[in-house]
Amino acid sequence: MIDSDSGVFDFEQQFLLLEKSLYLTALSILRNPEDAKDAVQEAIYCAYRKRNSLKSTTAFKAWITKIVINESYKIFHKRKKFIDIDECDYFCFEFAKDSDLVFFDLISKLRKRTDKTIVILRFYHDFSLKQISELLKIPISTVKSRYYRALDKIKSEMEE
Repeated sequence: MIDSDSGVFDFEQQFLLLEKSLYLTALSILRNPEDAKDAVQEAIYCAYRKRNSLKSTTAFKAWITKIVINESYKIFHKRKKFIDIDECDYFCFEFAKDSDLVFFDLISKLRKRTDKTIVILRFYHDFSLKQISELLKIPISTVKSRYYRALDKIKSEMEE
């Protein structure tokens, strides 16, 4: 957001608006609240250092989300650990609302990490399938098939 008084992009204000969704994105990849906090912290540090490379302030959300995703995967690969989704206590979310918990309970039943990330980016961040394709660097046809397969799984879980 551009500060009306100075005409300068307010990095901190924009981050605070997106903090919850960035954390939940990292959590969807890492499945560990502490690792997710670390990923967001590293991403914000990296983004702040490179804030002058942001070409358009309207692209801030996509830009910072991409950095969070990259940092999350970096931590995941570095630590090489797998945490069973049942071990992750979603009630410890600092930001969680009941609707968030229901949403995460449903996507926790998806087995593939990328499927979870796609669903979160689509529903929680409201990214288009094309934007998700660009963020994750996978073909749009792959994003579509994983997205619709994930929706089918979620729908069948809701019917049970």
